[in-house]
Amino acid sequence: MIEDFFYLPHRFDMKLFKTSKLIPLISIYLNIGFLILFLRLHLTNTKYRLNSCPDQQRTTTPVEGMLEYQNSFRTSQMYVVPNIVHFVWFGKDSEWYFHQFLSVLSAYKNIKPNIIYFHCDNEPIGEWWIAAKKRVKTLKIRKVKPPDYIFDRVLIHPEHKSDIFRIEVLQKMGGIYLDTDVIALKSFNPLRNYTFTMGLEYHGNPGRVNNGVIISAPNATFLNIWKSTYKTFTAFEWDYHSCAIPYLLRDKYPDIFHVEERSLVYPSGPDKRLIHDTVYDWSNNYAIHLWHRTFNTHYNPESVKMLNTTYGQIARFVLYNNSDLIPYTNSVYY
Repeated sequence: MIEDFFYLPHRFDMKLFKTSKLIPLISIYLNIGFLILFLRLHLTNTKYRLNSCPDQQRTTTPVEGMLEYQNSFRTSQMYVVPNIVHFVWFGKDSEWYFHQFLSVLSAYKNIKPNIIYFHCDNEPIGEWWIAAKKRVKTLKIRKVKPPDYIFDRVLIHPEHKSDIFRIEVLQKMGGIYLDTDVIALKSFNPLRNYTFTMGLEYHGNPGRVNNGVIISAPNATFLNIWKSTYKTFTAFEWDYHSCAIPYLLRDKYPDIFHVEERSLVYPSGPDKRLIHDTVYDWSNNYAIHLWHRTFNTHYNPESVKMLNTTYGQIARFVLYNNSDLIPYTNSVYY
């Protein structure tokens, strides 16, 4: 095709100026001109790609066999972060609850990712997992082995294994990691322009950023710095390396670590009650973390219809595309 393109002037010249002595000279000039134009366009496009992702490695090795991921990355070149979502689930015979179904459905409807990867050693059980697989068309189940070590440190708790796995999968693939009690409320596209983003949980000494939502380019510099701190990890801690250390590093690396103060995991800290006890204005939130471990509340599509709390509003928004109170009916959602 390229050869035909470059030799087109020859055919054109021969037809119109068959007897002209200038044929060789004209052809040479035209071919040189087309070649210069082609090279300038190619170099300009290359320069744009390199400058648009200053913190991202230019050659990203895709996870073996993941053609969906490769396609997703190609369609995300205008952003630093590919539009894929990751959930991580480690455990056996663990039931999947309504709020977790709501989390995956909210990512599907509001983030609109090309792929939702569900990384697990065993699939969850229960009616809400069946409903999630039925409703979420872009859900891809990926069986994996939980990590047992980080550097030379033993990982015992499933939560710590998940902490490490989410970092490692973002190093390889990039994308948006969500805990299964995070409700996505709108597109994350503005945050996909940063190489690395987390949400503030609370200020303190030390405070916390929360690793329940992580938006990262593949192999982002801050992600690598953060992972390197796990050389001092101990099995006796809970969230020091996963939440406190990145909080302590945020001021040291402001150019490569973007922190959303109130739009990703807030209400949080002492204000968590705003989710379950009252109504909070969430119109500026990308997501809300339900903090299910703290409140352990269980609802269903019918009980949230007249639930006059922030939880009720966002559940109705995801399920019914309307946050207003809805009179009870005997309908079944899924």
